[in-house]
Amino acid sequence: MKRPGEQTLIRYFLGQCSPDEEKVVNAYLALKIDQDYIEACLREAFYMQEDGQDPTANHEQRNRVWSNLIAKQQEAPVIRLKPRKLWYRYAAAVVLVMFSAGTIFLLNGRLNHSQEKTAWQHVEGLIGHPKTVTLDDSSMVTLFPGSAIDIPSNFNKTDRQVKLNGRAFFKIAHNKEKPFYVSARELTTKVLGTSFEVNSSGTENIITLHTGKVSVIRADKEIARLIPNQQIKYEQATGKYDVAVVDAAHTLNWLQGELDYERVPLSIIISDIEKWYGVKIQVEQPALLNQKVIFSFKDQSLSRVLSLLSKSADFSYEIKGKQVILKERNMGTN
Repeated sequence: MKRPGEQTLIRYFLGQCSPDEEKVVNAYLALKIDQDYIEACLREAFYMQEDGQDPTANHEQRNRVWSNLIAKQQEAPVIRLKPRKLWYRYAAAVVLVMFSAGTIFLLNGRLNHSQEKTAWQHVEGLIGHPKTVTLDDSSMVTLFPGSAIDIPSNFNKTDRQVKLNGRAFFKIAHNKEKPFYVSARELTTKVLGTSFEVNSSGTENIITLHTGKVSVIRADKEIARLIPNQQIKYEQATGKYDVAVVDAAHTLNWLQGELDYERVPLSIIISDIEKWYGVKIQVEQPALLNQKVIFSFKDQSLSRVLSLLSKSADFSYEIKGKQVILKERNMGTN
C-alpha cells in the first residue's frame, strides 16, 4: 500500500480529511509501519494547531495542548480508528495503535530510537580547515575543525535525522515529506529546506538561521521558531535562552578559513584554536579566560596566532609539540 502524503496525514490529524481520505489513512495506520514518518506528520499538525492560538497566550496554550495530547493518549480506554472531530484525538488513537504493537512511540523532537538497532556513520572534521559532507538527500554539512556528525544507516528512508557534536553549517535539500532534524545536546532543530548553523561547542547551544525557517525543540516542546538573521542562544546549565537579530553572514567567515571575534571571552577563542590546530591548551590562571577580546586571523600558523592573541589578551605562552601553556605575561617567557 502506498503511504499517504504528509499533507493528507496532517489534515487527518486536524480532522480535515474527506471521508475517502479517512478510509485510506485508517487502512494505512492499521499496518503499524513508518512510525518516524507518522510522528513527523503528527508533530507538524501540532505546530499548525498552535499557530492559530492567541499569541499573547501562545506559550501557555502550547503546553496545555501538548499536555492534553499526552493525557488523551494515556486515558483513552480503547482504540477507535473511525474519524473524529478533534485533531488531538486522532493523535491519541495513532499513539495507542503504536502501544498496542508493543512499540514505545516517543513524541519528542530528538526522535530517539531506543528500541531499534541502527548503525551510525561517524564523520569528523579535519584539522586546520572545514570539511564538507554531502548526505544521501543532497543536503550539505560543513563541519568546523574538531566537530563531528553521526548519520544513521537508514538516513532518508523514512526520515532525515543526524546528530552533531560541535559546530557545523547546514544547507538542507527541500523535502516537505521528510523534515530534517539536527540533534545537538538538549536541542533539536527541525527544518524542511533551509540553511543554518548549529554551534554546541561551548556552554551554549547557538543556532543561527540564514535562509528559510527552523523550529527549535527541547524535550518534546518547541521553544522558538527562527526567521532569517535570527539567532537563539541556549544556556546548557540553566535552560535559559534568548533570541536576537544578528548578521547571519558574519557568523560564517570560518567557512573561508577566517575566525573573527568581537568582544568574545578568551575561553571561546582558546577552544576554537584547540579544534582548528589540533592542540591542547593549558591555562595556568583561569581568570585569563574571562577577559573579552577583539581578534581575527586567517591562514596563520599556530605560533603566529598565539603571538598576535597574546598581545591583545596580555598573556605569555609556550608551545611544546601539541601542548600549549598559557600564563599571565609576568610569569611567562613570551
